Amino acid sequence: MYYDGQAFTEAISLIQTDPYKALDKLKKYFDKYPLDYSSYPYYISTLMLVGEFDIAEEKLNYIQNKYDSGIFKNDERKDAILRYSIIYARFKLLCYQGKYEEAYNYYYDNINSIKKFDVDKILFYCRMKMGLVEDNIIKERDVLPYFYRQTIDYKESDFIHHAKKHCADNPHKNEDEETEFVSGFPFEEVLSEIKKYIPSEKKLYPGFIDNMYVFRYDECGTSKKGPVDYIKVFTFNDTNDFITMYPCKDVERLPYVDLNYMRKVNNTKVKRRSQIDKFNDRFGIK
Repeated sequence: MYYDGQAFTEAISLIQTDPYKALDKLKKYFDKYPLDYSSYPYYISTLMLVGEFDIAEEKLNYIQNKYDSGIFKNDERKDAILRYSIIYARFKLLCYQGKYEEAYNYYYDNINSIKKFDVDKILFYCRMKMGLVEDNIIKERDVLPYFYRQTIDYKESDFIHHAKKHCADNPHKNEDEETEFVSGFPFEEVLSEIKKYIPSEKKLYPGFIDNMYVFRYDECGTSKKGPVDYIKVFTFNDTNDFITMYPCKDVERLPYVDLNYMRKVNNTKVKRRSQIDKFNDRFGIK
């Protein structure tokens, strides 16, 4: 056997909720099944998610060489899937490496040979970094959609307006969101504290040009399933320019910073009334 479907499925099922454990399982899997070439993109993706870009590049070059040697030339379906996965992973890697011109050109050199994946925003980001966005578009910054505005000229006020759509107190909140910050949540105070921890090494790389941070703040939000104790924050890669922020669940195994020291606790001690006190009150005894 050159693969184990059960072991592989078990490993990739953990990628979003426990990526470091998933990576450990994938390393052991490929030590045992190095010929399972079609599964390598999952390994590479997980390496990039946790910021292991040098190893990801090494594995990507390895599987690229295997693909170029024609490992799936007799299986059109597997060949197409692996080619797509390699192009997708290479584009993502180049973006996170800050090689925006190379990423931009790589995308357009290869996209006609595979089914297009939707990265219009990322391509715009690359063009902005390359200085190729037209002046008339830059001048129209304030009328463009949120992501494009922030790419052209980041403004914290725009971020706050965008993120507060996740607050229960906001009359313009997004009604279709799965979670929202509870009424009275001290958004600005928490945001100010979060800034102290960004940028840092305690982050993940979930997309192409963004970082994800997780913070714990018990009962910060609600969902249909109950209280929510964590906050996800997304920033542009290696910056403290925030993209969005919202309460989230099922992230306790991700790296996070605990902000529970901020929670306001009512320290007023309430005296427990004894049965004698209650009896005296009942009969008016002082």
